[in-house]
Amino acid sequence: MYYTDYHNHSIISFDGQVHLRTMAEHMLKAGMQEMCLTDHFDLFDADARRCTASDWDWNAAIRQYDHALSLFEGKLTIRLGLEFGM
Repeated sequence: MYYTDYHNHSIISFDGQVHLRTMAEHMLKAGMQEMCLTDHFDLFDADARRCTASDWDWNAAIRQYDHALSLFEGKLTIRLGLEFGM
């Protein structure tokens, strides 16, 4: 059986509490083979204003993703996605 989890939120999401690296460590220990980081990107803010791509912290997301890829290469497949909300 191939174990995956495609719904994970890091510290970049309002409901995330850990870095991607920490999640990946736990995934690997639990026997997972693949995961996808899907931090929240809301289309509207709390005041109903439309959000744009520049409202999201792409640099932080790419930085932690690249770091995790380098640490877990060959051990855990890590993908990068988004969860669109609102």
